[in-house]
Parts: sequence; structure tokens; C-alpha cells
Amino acid sequence: MYPLNSSHLPFLNLFFENSKERVPEYITPLGYIIYSEMNSAGDRVYFIIEASTFEYGKDFRTEIRILASNEAKFAKYRDDKNAIYNYHHNYLGGDTVAMLQRELGPLDSDETYFVESNYHSHPNPLEHVFKLNAEDYIITLTSWFNENPVKKEFIYRLGNGEENNENILALYNGGWQNALKSINLRDFRSYGYGNEVRTSWNENTSFNKDFAILKDLVTLSVTNNKSLLPEALEMIQGYTYLVELNLSDNNLDTLPPGLDGLADLKRVILNHNNFTSLDIFLPLTQIRKLSLIDNFLTLIPSDIYQMGMLEELNLSANKISDLPIELTKLKNLRILNLSNNPLKTVPEWIDQLSGLEELHLTQTQLESLPETFVNLKVAQKIFLKKNPFKELP
Repeated sequence: MYPLNSSHLPFLNLFFENSKERVPEYITPLGYIIYSEMNSAGDRVYFIIEASTFEYGKDFRTEIRILASNEAKFAKYRDDKNAIYNYHHNYLGGDTVAMLQRELGPLDSDETYFVESNYHSHPNPLEHVFKLNAEDYIITLTSWFNENPVKKEFIYRLGNGEENNENILALYNGGWQNALKSINLRDFRSYGYGNEVRTSWNENTSFNKDFAILKDLVTLSVTNNKSLLPEALEMIQGYTYLVELNLSDNNLDTLPPGLDGLADLKRVILNHNNFTSLDIFLPLTQIRKLSLIDNFLTLIPSDIYQMGMLEELNLSANKISDLPIELTKLKNLRILNLSNNPLKTVPEWIDQLSGLEELHLTQTQLESLPETFVNLKVAQKIFLKKNPFKELP
């Protein structure tokens, strides 16, 4: 395996959104990336990032799996080169590894193979396998993912099919055995946990104990639970590496405490709740996406510019009738959704919203648009359906 070092950390960080400390370890003989991180029990856990594509250099896809739950178990891959070849053989099937060694020759210490995803089905399979210099391979991946950022909100979920309890224990040192880096507790109030009958997230003591262990959560979705009590919400501030929080459909009118202290938090989704003011969100200056669909908001505060990192703001289905000019100070804003609000006019300064990729103004009360609207440059889509327009510029 080709060893990685601290100089490869920027490459490794291409695949993640949070600041958890990770160590680049190796490139495997078939181009997978091994890295490690510490769990809450102080054990080092080893992960493997599987990179694949149908055409080398384009459209790479990635998936992360747990390779070894501690250093002792990883030693077999590090010390026995046949072990990692056997790992690849189990996933690729057939005689792929043997074929690569036979047709392309054995690897030098600084080389890796790469097999395109359509290798098995192609009439000329050797056109879809490569022997590459490992550093050149890293440069190719780096270039692709810099130009085409991976949707990192999906990469670290490990799949809800993770069934290896030992791997789960390695990540969390005990606790809920089906817990992953991403947890979705939609309608959880209607389920039991352990031997207890549940009526809310907070009222199950066993669940709370186990849930509090999951300090490395990346995404947390607790939706359609109508009785989230303060004690339960307070646990969220302990998830240091949380990137996405979804608390939709919970009758909330206040934020969980401490969200402004979660430096890695990028996406906050609180649709179908009872929020009446955006002011309480202003301290969340670190977030990139804020979604408050179907709440009771009546205005966008002039201090909205404080949330200068916002890339997506979805305030559809509220009661907003006017827009502040301070929206133009959100220079990173790419998607603005104000559909289903009682907007009667669009301000003259609308063309100053530079950098937008999407603007949603569907089903408002607009009867006209300002002349400046024709100067508005939106890269992809403008939605104006279901408005009572009487005239257009």
C-alpha cells in the first residue's frame, strides 16, 4: 500500500465537512483511500473511502466503510499485503486482482491500480483498468473534487445497512447498536426502545443515555416528534462535529441552546414549526443553509447580513410581505426561496442580488415586476408561477 502523510490532509479533507481530526494512512492497491480517526473511547478506527467511476478522470463517486475497528485489527492489512488484496477481491469478485497483476504487471511501491465500474460488462475489459502513479492519482482526484464538490451531506452516512455491531461499538464505544454517523428519528415518538414504551424523545431514559454517547454525529434528523422537551434539545450542543440538523415538524418556537457554538454546523432545517422571528437565528453566522418552510415569519430582519455565509435561504410558506435591501449583502447567497408568501411587490434593487442560481417567487401576490428585474442575472432558474400578474417589464 502507498503510505500517506500529513501533507495529504488537504486531499483527505475534500471528502468531509467538519473539523474532526483525521489521519491519512494509505492508498490501497486499487486506489481506495484509508484514513483513521479516534472514537470517544480513545480507540483508533480505520475507514476506507471507495472511489469509483465509469470513466477515469470524470464523475467519481465515493462511499465510506469501516475497515478495522482498532489498530490491532488494522495491522493485518498493514503487515500482510495479501489481506488488502483479499479485501478487494471480496468486493470486486472474480479474478480481477489476479488479472491486474498478470496483465499490467505487479505494482511498484509508488503505484496503484484503478478499475472502472463497467470493467466486468465491457467486451474489452483491459480498456477499463489502469496502473497509475499514486501521487498522480491523488492529483487527479483532487482536481475533480475541487471542480465538482461531492455532496458531503451523503458521504458519511455509511448506509443504513451497516449491521456489524463491532463496527458500531468501535465508533461509539457502546450505545444504541443501530446508531450511525447520521440518525433519522422521524416519528420516533411512536416506537419503543429497549423495554420502555416511548411517548417522546425525552421520556425514554435508556435512549437518552445512549443518544448522549454519540459525540461524533455528523447529521441529526429528529422530525415529526411533537413533544421535544428542553432536556432533550440541550443534548444537541454536545455534538461538536454536527454538520446538519433537521428538527422539522416539532412545534418548536425556540432554538436548541448552543447552536452558535457548533463551528461545523452548516445546514439547519426547521420546516413546519412555530417560529415567528428570524432574529434568534442571526447568531448562527457559520451556517450555509437555513430552511424555515411553513412557519409564522412576518419579516426578514435588516440584520440578516450578519449571516454572511448563507448560500441557501428557504422561507417559503410564511407571512413575509416585504424584503429588506440588506439581502443584497449576502454575497454567498445562491438559492433564495420566497414562494407562498404574501409579497405584493418586488423591490427596485432586486437586480443587486448578484450570484443567485435560483430565485423562487411562486404563488405570491405579485401583480407586476420592476423594470430592474430584467437586469437580474440568475444562473439557472427563476420561478414565477401562479402569480396574478397584470403587467411585466
